[in-house]
Amino acid sequence: MTPPSDFPAPAPPGSVDRDAKGSPAERVLTDVLLQDSAVKRLIEPEEVAEAVASLCSPAAFVTGTSLVLDGGWTAH
Repeated sequence: MTPPSDFPAPAPPGSVDRDAKGSPAERVLTDVLLQDSAVKRLIEPEEVAEAVASLCSPAAFVTGTSLVLDGGWTAH
């Protein structure tokens, strides 16, 4: 099935806070990634849902792009 041409753009999140302890290596990687993040925290799952919901609204006039949810990491 092909989505319609006005289908909302995908919103790939950065590292999502899963309330999981993770392995020591995962915690070190998270700390390193957060050093270069403008907001200095992981995104909450609810924040991803809110961004996707806004793209799904009839008022969203966004096509052909992705909404990057990475806390400013790619802008660094």
